[in-house]
Amino acid sequence: MKENKFQITAATVAIVIIMGFVATHFINIENTYRSNQQIIEECFQDFEQGSTITITKIGTNQPVSCEKQ
Repeated sequence: MKENKFQITAATVAIVIIMGFVATHFINIENTYRSNQQIIEECFQDFEQGSTITITKIGTNQPVSCEKQ
């Protein structure tokens, strides 16, 4: 019975740790998405007719960059 309780406790702790890790990643993704949206909006607010805007993103969970040409 003690082994069973230990296994259940260990599994519960592991699940809580994994869920915390996943929640932290989701929060990080959401924050990156919001900051990228702000960068893109600011880029298009300063848009001039006849100019070209290039929006690039290097990797996942990275901020975008906006270049006007």
